[in-house]
Amino acid sequence: MSDGYAERRVLAMLLIAPERIDEIDLAPDDFEYTSHRDLFRAISEKRTGDLLSLELSDEVAKFALTLEENHAPSNLVPFSRIVAKAAEQRRFARSVSRLRGDPGKRPAL
Repeated sequence: MSDGYAERRVLAMLLIAPERIDEIDLAPDDFEYTSHRDLFRAISEKRTGDLLSLELSDEVAKFALTLEENHAPSNLVPFSRIVAKAAEQRRFARSVSRLRGDPGKRPAL
């Protein structure tokens, strides 16, 4: 139920074109990894100073560089839908786990 690839793509595209964040319907909690949630939160709150202090994973940085070389990110909305669907599946799985008595944990990458 993880789609780290789509998460990294969305974050990389938003690093290149943060003004496009209004085109997608995601919240920080839709991202599986803590580092991805923190980065998305900083972008969405337009705290550009915080972006400089956050550690970008090598994969996010690599995607950002690749996208920058290939001009504007064009697949932001489709990749954001993948992230949203994976988030929905994780929420459902956590609900089932709680019903079974297993609280489950979020990964903290």
